[in-house]
Amino acid sequence: MKKHYYLTIGALLLLLMTLLGTTQTVQASSQKIQVVTSLDFYGEAAKAVLKNKGSVKVIINKPSMDPHDFEPTTKTAKQIAKADFIIYNGLGYDGWMDSLLKATSDQKTTINVAKDIAKRKDGANEHVWYRPNTMIKLTEKLVKDFSKQSPKNAKFYKKNGQAYITKLKKVDKKLATLKANKTKSKVAVTEPVFNYMLAQMGYQVVDPEFAQAIEEGTDPTPKILNQLQEDIAKKKVEFLVVNRQTDSKIVTTIKETAKQYDVPLLYVTETLPANKTYTTWMLSQLKALDKIQQKAA
Repeated sequence: MKKHYYLTIGALLLLLMTLLGTTQTVQASSQKIQVVTSLDFYGEAAKAVLKNKGSVKVIINKPSMDPHDFEPTTKTAKQIAKADFIIYNGLGYDGWMDSLLKATSDQKTTINVAKDIAKRKDGANEHVWYRPNTMIKLTEKLVKDFSKQSPKNAKFYKKNGQAYITKLKKVDKKLATLKANKTKSKVAVTEPVFNYMLAQMGYQVVDPEFAQAIEEGTDPTPKILNQLQEDIAKKKVEFLVVNRQTDSKIVTTIKETAKQYDVPLLYVTETLPANKTYTTWMLSQLKALDKIQQKAA
């Protein structure tokens, strides 16, 4: 469904072109790198590398903000106009950014994380921040790109990037442990949010059609719904992954079915919770999975 923005895309593009003409002189005299990211965890990576050598503006900066439904405003346009680097997810997750970027100058560096970092093509699962190594590879690219923009700070960026990557690798270590400890391979999900990590651990999602329907806001067919309920009732799945931020009558029915047959629920979120870093967010969910595995052992 097309979004009705506060300003039309055409008006925002015109505003961007006007702002670009008035900010080039300011950017040329500024020694600090200006970054805009669509999502907060991408902003976290940029801040970790830049520290006090730059400024990072995050557009989607609250757990309650839905990137799909975000409506760009004049403030958004001004932030983009002033940026040297723009980092966004891609694959339609933050599709409003694609339209706004049409008016950016050649001097800007844009990073489409899904395509440039995760190497995903159109139609792929958009939740690429759950794909192992995406954040590490993004950080490595930021170190390289920031160093090119400001060579005198290259060692500074490299040191900061390495420190941040060390934290990120805690997630990889936990994934490896969970993969080694799993006793079953089949799971069900209410949405494909957590699928990349499930695949990394060797789990197979049995209900892709159901999950896709829920994500798109449509009702799965009775046949698909009945099959999932049957798989849960016969305990063909080890656990059910639930996106805590999305609910519906159908999802509630599936959760109740899982509880009825003692199939564990693993709750995950699509956006970064308040007061958590990317690493603590991922680890908290993986630790919950660890408990499920221990009970099943």
